[in-house]
Amino acid sequence: GAGSQPVFAAAGGGMWEKISQQTISNAATVDFTTFSSDYQDFMLVGSGVRPATDDVNADFRLRVASAFVTASSYRYGNIGHDSDNNTKTSAANPTTFIRLNAPDAACGNATTECGYFEMIIGDVHSTSLYKTVMTKSIVRTDNDRAQPTFGGAIMDNAAACTGCQFFYSSGNITEGEFTLYGRKIT
Repeated sequence: GAGSQPVFAAAGGGMWEKISQQTISNAATVDFTTFSSDYQDFMLVGSGVRPATDDVNADFRLRVASAFVTASSYRYGNIGHDSDNNTKTSAANPTTFIRLNAPDAACGNATTECGYFEMIIGDVHSTSLYKTVMTKSIVRTDNDRAQPTFGGAIMDNAAACTGCQFFYSSGNITEGEFTLYGRKIT
C-alpha cells in the first residue's frame, strides 16, 4: 500500500559480516587472535591509521596456533603511484612480515597524515594451501599521497591461521580504527 517500504531477504553465504572492531590509541600492535571457522576468508580494514614515528612502514603478520609467525616465511610485492605520478614499488623474499607500503612511500605522523587500507586474507583454515593476502591502501607521506596495490603470502607454512597483527616498523600506532570482517562459508 501507499507508504509501505520494500522488504529484503536476509543475506546468505558469501557476504562479509563484521566480527570485531578496535579503536587504537597509542598501541604497539593491533592483534586479532581468533579466526572463527564460520568464515572462509577475512578482511581487515584500517581507517585513520597514524603512526607515532614519522616515515615508518606499515607491516602485517599472520598468527598460527597461539603465536604470530616471525620466521622468514613471508613473500610480498607491491606497486603504486604517488600524487606526483612517481612509481612506488617494494618486494621482499623472504622476510619476517608483509609490508603494506613501498619504503619510499612510508607513513607520515603529522596530525593531518593518516592511512587507509583494505586487506583480504584468503583460505585461512586450509592446511594444504599457503595463505595469501591482497591489499589496497593509501598513505599520506610528507607532502604526498601514495596508493599501492599489494599482494603477499606466507610461504613454507601451510598451517591454518588463527589471527593477524598490524604494526609499524618503528614506534607505536598513535590512532586508528581497525575492523575485522569474515566471509561466511554458507
